[in-house]
Amino acid sequence: MEDKITPEQIDAVLKHLPALETQESCVISGPVRKVGNSIELGCVHYSSGVTRLMNSLHDSGFLLIFDWPAWQDEARRYVLHPEQLRSADIVTLRKLLTLHIRKERFCEGHFGAMIDSGHIKRILERLKELRAQMGGYE
Repeated sequence: MEDKITPEQIDAVLKHLPALETQESCVISGPVRKVGNSIELGCVHYSSGVTRLMNSLHDSGFLLIFDWPAWQDEARRYVLHPEQLRSADIVTLRKLLTLHIRKERFCEGHFGAMIDSGHIKRILERLKELRAQMGGYE
């Protein structure tokens, strides 16, 4: 697992924090409708701000390659006890964001639920604190 990250990679992610501060809900769901004897559930679509954040996480090299399924219990602790984020380091924040992005592939709407709960915003706020400690970030 590569744990080196540049200030520019962090900045590429942090530029999306204002969008999370102004949006109430970032998930746009498709309609639920009855088709014959079945119910067709709508699919999840994200706002353009969330889509840009997700793309930035991928494109910037911010995400880590690691065994995220084995780390889910640890990640759950940060969701259930958000105060633990106050002492999280950059590697932990990268792991959390990686897990939430990867989990979206298997559980559509997961990333949106983490945004709507405030978890992703709290991760980015902690990342902003750590970036400020590096200097050169306002």
